[in-house]
Order: sequence, then structure tokens, then C-alpha cells
Amino acid sequence: MSVSFAAEVHGNDLHSIVHKHIAIVIIDCQTLSRSCLSRILRRELPEVAIHDIATSDGLVGIIEKNIGLAVLNIENSNLTDEWLSANLAYIRQLRPEASVMLLAQLEEASITDAIVSEVAKRGVKGYTTNSDPVEVVLAAIRLIMAGGAYYPRSMIPDDRKGPNSGSGS
Repeated sequence: MSVSFAAEVHGNDLHSIVHKHIAIVIIDCQTLSRSCLSRILRRELPEVAIHDIATSDGLVGIIEKNIGLAVLNIENSNLTDEWLSANLAYIRQLRPEASVMLLAQLEEASITDAIVSEVAKRGVKGYTTNSDPVEVVLAAIRLIMAGGAYYPRSMIPDDRKGPNSGSGS
């Protein structure tokens, strides 16, 4: 399996973030997937507070001061849907400090670099698909929590062309 990603880390690491008492919020209307991801994160990141809520409206009830990451399951919604735009704006309004990561049930081939670039402009720091192994999802979460960004597709900002330009394996 080949995974490519774009990452920019700003000198942070998960250890220093954890000591700032930052939390992760899982936003997913599907109880089973939300509770499974929450349990995995609680086991993998025991020092981080993990909250799970069904909708972004639940952010109002979380009293945690620092939400470091909101993981939003968009299910089969397209990355350009109005529903997603409204949710991203709402999360940004309530928790401007929070990075956002998307979980999508989309075919990777349907997610173009242009679409990824557009959601990145709206504050999304990365995404994974629900078909990705849990290790990839955890790595993406850790990278974003450390100040980076995770995009499985290569986003090449300059004129380089070719199928392997800017991607890792």
C-alpha cells in the first residue's frame, strides 16, 4: 500500500501538546463508529481527553478549554456539500482553536487535489477514508495534533507533473 501525504509541522510534538490539556472531539452521528474511535483514542492517547458527540451542536456542552482536534465523520457527503461548509463554519465559530480532520466514506479516486485544496482553505487539516487502516487514521490524528496536516493525496503547489511527484510510499 502506498500512502502519500503533505505535512508541515511547526515545532510541536504530541508530548508537549498533551501537557497543555488539549482534548479531541469525535463528531459522528453513527454511535458504533463514534464509540469505537473514542475507545481506540482513549487507549492510544491516555493523556488526552476524548469527547464523543453525535453532531457539532454538542460542542456547546463541552467545557474543555482547549479542543485541539475535532474529527468530523462526513459519511457519504461530498467534500463540497453545503452541509459540510455549514458544519465547518459552526465548528470554527464555537472552537476557533480546534484543528479539523474529516473521516469520509468516499472513494479516494473521487477526491481531487482541487477539492482537497478547497477544504484546506476552510480550515481542514486532513482527512482519511473509512476504508483506511486504523494505524493510518491514528498516524493522521497524531500528525495533526502535532501541528501538521495529513492528505492521502499529494497536493503539488507548483508546476511539477507526473504520477509520483511529491508522494511517498
